[in-house]
Amino acid sequence: HALWFAPQPMASALEGRDLLLEGRLLGLPEASERLTRFRFEVERALLEGADTGMRGRVRLSWYRSAPELEADSRWRLRVRLKRPHGFLNPGGFDYEGWLYRQGLGATGYVRPSTENRLLEPAPAWSLDRWRQRLGQALDQALAGRPQAGLVRALVLGDRSGLSGDDWETFTRTGTNHLMAISGLHVSILVGLFLLISRVGLMPHGWALAAIMVVTVIYALLTDARPSVVRATILTWMMCIAWFMGREAFSFNALAAAA
Repeated sequence: HALWFAPQPMASALEGRDLLLEGRLLGLPEASERLTRFRFEVERALLEGADTGMRGRVRLSWYRSAPELEADSRWRLRVRLKRPHGFLNPGGFDYEGWLYRQGLGATGYVRPSTENRLLEPAPAWSLDRWRQRLGQALDQALAGRPQAGLVRALVLGDRSGLSGDDWETFTRTGTNHLMAISGLHVSILVGLFLLISRVGLMPHGWALAAIMVVTVIYALLTDARPSVVRATILTWMMCIAWFMGREAFSFNALAAAA
């Protein structure tokens, strides 16, 4: 069944050729001083005016003063692509395997061209659009502060603001796993509201209702990663069990979450 979701391999005949892609930006673009990197859902790929039939997701880099890209907007871009390739050194990062797991069938870069233009802005209801705007608000509020990238990573699951020095610090202190948004972060939110309820600042029922709302919002803000979704579903089942007066840690609640 996993093969249904596997990325479609790009035809070797298209590698290194100038293609005109039409599609939509996926997720939050990662902007730096040199380039902007983003995922792109290909809706149509043209080679010399003919549709190549290529579809799926690719990872693109835009060099030379890329414009500000809005998440979930539609673009027409002149690009060059290549099939996924990475080194397989023992103990090293498997870049090709990572691309496969992300559903990315090719990588490439945007070519300078007058054909590069915005086709359609992001819809008002786009979740990624709101995530991007919240990230921009955080950047403005924490401008110049060393913890800006850390806050962005914990709130949005976007680690593009963390530098190499930051990752070295996390690795040496054994805390790099804290940057991977998971059920641990959901449990911190749950614990916070339960503590508020325990000290009498909020009725228990209201605290459970707040937990159910906040965990869903946090899951959406962090791009609904599987580990967060799992923890959110389990949290909801436990809250429902409490509301129904059932044993909170019963096998039934765990089975319902599964």
